Amino acid sequence: MAESYMEKRDVRLKMKEMRKQFPPAEAGVLSRLAGRRLDAFLVFMGARRVGIYAAVRGEMDFSSLWSEGSDAKRTYCFPRVGKDVLHFCPVSHPEAELQPGTLRIPEPVRDIPPLNVNELDVVVIPGLAFDLYGGRLGTGGGYYDRTFQGRRAGQGGSGPLLVGACYAFQLLVGGLWKHEAWDVDVDWVITDRGALRCLPREYMP
Repeated sequence: MAESYMEKRDVRLKMKEMRKQFPPAEAGVLSRLAGRRLDAFLVFMGARRVGIYAAVRGEMDFSSLWSEGSDAKRTYCFPRVGKDVLHFCPVSHPEAELQPGTLRIPEPVRDIPPLNVNELDVVVIPGLAFDLYGGRLGTGGGYYDRTFQGRRAGQGGSGPLLVGACYAFQLLVGGLWKHEAWDVDVDWVITDRGALRCLPREYMP
């Protein structure tokens, strides 16, 4: 069956181009819609410490959650790039406490100490594509996979609930690219159309 897989680099190139061509105005509207869906999801899950990201290069943008105010009891924790993994740091004022990091992605300033990732309730993860079985195709750096390596092998292990975030056109059927042993699956995917609970990988045809 391996010969039927698409090369990851080909899927990445295709999804990058589709995202690049996505009208900014429409992306803004759909991001705000997805933000409301994510807010409702976090309330339903009772999430208090939430790992999230500052959007770059066409990613789903959830900045409306903290710019407009949401649950006052919720703490947003942004990733700071370490040597091999991500360190999630609680941030109260993203506009003042985030700065461009080594990968040109806004990340917490150095004087904010990180939390242990197991202290997080939910982590929202960007991606170029996701599938119905929780498969995620990122940009290829492997930081999220290494950070949450305890979640490998079929969503097992301890740690926070992992939620993929993308536009609806980035949610694909399963089995388009090869799932490697080191790939970490997400539990849910949030899009502008709603929240999808991912199917167990063993159910894949």
